[in-house]
Amino acid sequence: MAFVSIHDCRRIPGYNSWYRMIQRCHNPEDKNYETYGARGLTVHPRWRDPRNFFEDMGARPAPGYSIDRLDNSLGYEPGNCRWASSTTQRLNQSNVVFLEHNGEYLCLKDWARKLGLPYSTFRDYLRYGCTLDDLIAHYEPRLAT
Repeated sequence: MAFVSIHDCRRIPGYNSWYRMIQRCHNPEDKNYETYGARGLTVHPRWRDPRNFFEDMGARPAPGYSIDRLDNSLGYEPGNCRWASSTTQRLNQSNVVFLEHNGEYLCLKDWARKLGLPYSTFRDYLRYGCTLDDLIAHYEPRLAT
C-alpha cells in the first residue's frame, strides 16, 4: 500500500474496524473492553499505527467484512488475523459446536440444515439424548428420495 498519512487512513475501507479493535483492547472505557482488553487481548504494537495495519492486512475486501482472529486465545497480530465475513466469524466463535460423521465436520446449524430440520428441533434432539448417528439414520434416507 502506498504511503498515506494517518489522517488519510480514515478513508481506507476497514478503518472503523481497526479503530474498534484498538478501543476494545486498550481503552478501559470501551463497552467491549471486559471481553477483550481485560482478558489480556492486545493489539500488536506495530498495528497500533493504522498505516502498518493496512500495510499488513490490506483494506477491507468488501462491505460486511471485519477483523477476525484465527486463534481466539491470541490477540490481534500479524499471522493471526484476516478479513472475514460475518458468517465466517460466527463459525470461529468459541461457543460453536462441531460434530463429525464419516469424516464430515459441520457445526450444529449446518447439520440441522443438511437433515432438513429446524435448528431448535435438531438441538433439542441432541439435548435429550439422540446422537448424530441416530438422527442421520432416521432423516438421511428421506433426503435421498
